Amino acid sequence: MPGAITDLRFIVKRAAEEAGFDLCGIAPATGGEELEYFPQWIASGRAGEMKYMEARDARGDLKRASLARVAPWARSVIVCAINYNSDQPYSTKFQDETKGWISRYAWSREDYHEAVLRRLKQVEAAVREAAP
Repeated sequence: MPGAITDLRFIVKRAAEEAGFDLCGIAPATGGEELEYFPQWIASGRAGEMKYMEARDARGDLKRASLARVAPWARSVIVCAINYNSDQPYSTKFQDETKGWISRYAWSREDYHEAVLRRLKQVEAAVREAAP
């Protein structure tokens, strides 16, 4: 079995690289220490306009405060990262001081959510093909 796990890790990392991710890792699907602070982070309004992060389950608990609630079947997680460095400046400041700056990830012609999801689906397809 250890050989099969090693092979699957190799397949996942190779698929992530081929999909255009700069980094890829595999970790146990256990709640991280950071999740203990998530309810307070949400309560203090730090999620801003990302209201989906405030979603609650039938008991009223934050869904994203526990990996066991989000994906109780998961044993491992695959984490992929893309570096958003580009030839564009870090941001562009508008002349009007009341307006914000444009983040680097927003300089692409493709919405970064769609770009990342497309790449993640490539990794998922490779895992499905390789997993028994």
